Amino acid sequence: MTNNADFDGPNWRENPLENTPPVKRGDNFLASRGHKDPEAASLKFQIADKIRLAVASKQLSQAKFVAVVNRHEMNTTFAQPDASRILNGNVGRYSMERLLGVLVALGTRVTIRAEPVEPGQGCLIMAQPHHENA
Repeated sequence: MTNNADFDGPNWRENPLENTPPVKRGDNFLASRGHKDPEAASLKFQIADKIRLAVASKQLSQAKFVAVVNRHEMNTTFAQPDASRILNGNVGRYSMERLLGVLVALGTRVTIRAEPVEPGQGCLIMAQPHHENA
């Protein structure tokens, strides 16, 4: 087996991996990565992004993040490994309800709206906040 470090610098063209074709994937990246419900997985990732932004804007360490979430009324304990997983986007084991609870604990207003659409066209969407002019 060759070491990729052998092909650093001017020898990069000699790396056998340079001549491999690109990996083709399906139309839905999350489905091709094994997610059973790509729309739900996408929404979880978007919620995790909002959590990451809230933690960063409040300049919370992981320990303070955990303390803030545990102060909020949640039915389960939120620990440092949970904080680390969510901040790193590893949200597969968390329900949307739990992720939304974490977001609320961080002081974010979460609004869920259901509206009729054409038959068979239902979807999950994370909308951007609507700011009214003051």
